[in-house]
Amino acid sequence: MPSPSLLLALVLAAPAGHAAPAAPSTQAVRFEVVSGGSFPALHLSLTARWLGVDRTVELRDDGVAPDPLAGDHHFTAELVGEPVRALPVRITGTADGIAPFVAYASIEKVSAEGDHLTWSLDLDDPPNARRVALAQLTRSVMASDMTWVAATLGWANFALVYVAWLGQRWLRSLERR
Repeated sequence: MPSPSLLLALVLAAPAGHAAPAAPSTQAVRFEVVSGGSFPALHLSLTARWLGVDRTVELRDDGVAPDPLAGDHHFTAELVGEPVRALPVRITGTADGIAPFVAYASIEKVSAEGDHLTWSLDLDDPPNARRVALAQLTRSVMASDMTWVAATLGWANFALVYVAWLGQRWLRSLERR
């Protein structure tokens, strides 16, 4: 007779080929601040408290990775480290004619796979940033995927219309009796 601990181990073990996915060893978080317009000598930096350590990066608009295009008023930076679920974030800046400012300070939730956090910068007095939806999709959708979805929805609609038509014919046949 097997021991109770062996039975428990067998019950709790994952089926063959269905092991739990391993947690990622690193996580990349991309930060983007979109400014509504040009402001002379605008410099932005972001400080994130990553696992108890303050990490400061300059948000750049120079076309060098991770920033895709220079001069588009999208200031971008990326941090990579051990996985986290939340990040205290602080965005600060300087510009000609404006005293140094804190544009944003809050705690941001981060997904396990990493994230793309985006803010819109309003150049009011004082400048401030507000959290907005993603500037772009984190997962690109292939055109073939969309075609398949559209075709499936089309056929489902056709089937529903056909079933409604059959139901209507059946009801009419009952009325004639």
